[in-house]
This record gives sequence, C-alpha cells and structure tokens, in this order.
Amino acid sequence: MVRLGWLVALVAAAAVVVIAAAAPADAREGCGVPAAPSWTATEGAVWQWLCAGQLFDFNSEAQTVEENLDPHQPGGWDETRVLSSAFVEQLLDEPYAPVIDRHGIVLGGAWFPGGLDIHEAIIDFPLRCQYCRIAGMQAHDAVIDGTLDLQGSAIEGDLTLLGADLRSDLALMDGSVVSGLLNADRLRVAGSVFLRDGSRFADIRLLGAGIGGDLAVNRGSVVSGTLNADGLTVAGSVFLDVGSRFAGHPPARR
Repeated sequence: MVRLGWLVALVAAAAVVVIAAAAPADAREGCGVPAAPSWTATEGAVWQWLCAGQLFDFNSEAQTVEENLDPHQPGGWDETRVLSSAFVEQLLDEPYAPVIDRHGIVLGGAWFPGGLDIHEAIIDFPLRCQYCRIAGMQAHDAVIDGTLDLQGSAIEGDLTLLGADLRSDLALMDGSVVSGLLNADRLRVAGSVFLRDGSRFADIRLLGAGIGGDLAVNRGSVVSGTLNADGLTVAGSVFLDVGSRFAGHPPARR
C-alpha cells in the first residue's frame, strides 16, 4: 500500500509538471487574480491563459494533448473539454472582467454540454468561441462591446439573439451550424452579419433587426427552413448568392 501511494503521488506530480511546462511563462504568471474555488481544474487552467491575455485552444498541442476535433461529430469529446455557462458568466463580472485583455474571451474547441447563457449580460469586450460545441445559446438582450464570433462552431439547439446589441460583427462562418432556430429579431449589429462559407442553418429570424454593415448569407451556406427578415434594415449590402441554398432552392449563381 505504501508503494502504491508513492506511485500515485509521483504520477500526480508528473502531471502538474507537464501542465506547467505546456503553459508559456506569461500564462503561468497570470494577472494576479486567482481562479474561483468553484471552478473545475479545466476551468482554472483556461482562466490561467485568459488572465495572461492569451487565447485558450483545446485543439492546440501547446495547451492539450487532445486532437483537433470536429465540433459537428460527437466522437472524442469528453470532460477534458467541458466548460460551464456559470464559468463564462463569472468571467463577465468582478474581479475577472476588468483584467481580461482587450481582445476579450477567446476559446477554441470548448464544449458546453449545458449550453451557454449570457442573456442580458453587459460585456465590455469581444466574445469568441471558435470550433466549439454548444448545446444551445441564450444571448437575448445582451450587450457586447465587440464581435460575437462563433466561427466553425456547432450550436446544438437554438441561438437566441433577440434584442441583443453587438458593437461590432456577428460571425457564424467557416462551417458553423445552428441546428435549431437562429432568432435575431430586433438584433442590433454595428458591423456586419456573416452567415457564410458553408455554414448551415434551419430557420433564421431577423424581424426588425438593424445591421450597420453587410448581411452575408453566401459562399455555399444552406438555410434549410425559412429566412424571415420582415422589417430588417441593412446599411451596407446583402449577399445571398454564390452557391448558397435556401429552403430547397438550387444553389444561387453569380
């Protein structure tokens, strides 16, 4: 029993060394704000990087031994990639939000099996979750001072942006998928809305929305249901072409 205990301790110590070695010096030094006691070990490690102004990418060998996983395929996704909505919500408040880099929260390859709820949040920086798996996202009436970037991510349910205010762009491109309703009624976007590059959507609602830049649903994207944009105003251009499909219609051409 003594030998077994010694072996377990040795393995645990080696794991700590590996994790520490994987993090660059600035991430290890952090910003002086410790992780919350309620966070998991994974969430604490993510905060260590974000606190140092670094992105955290589960698909990067510098941060995890996991492979580059496809968010649209369930295989390989396990608890080592799991983050909670509560974790992100805490990052939007004291003492964490004031020390987050101006580039904001930048995550890659994270899994939110419980979904992500930031409704009515006031976020003073961009929010990026690229190539993530998210079991539905609630962001109605949220204010984001920057881009909401869900590039390549799989939203496994509804994406609700009802009445949200984005001070830059909305990016759902490079194969993003929203399997439920994309409800963006009364959405306000200072920049552009990108729903392009082979992304797939069921139903899209943009009733009464206002876009300061362009609306792009093109470059091979698919809307299998309806795109309802009654009352939509777009200050820039609207792109619904170049190989995209809408409710069973053939691909649009130039």
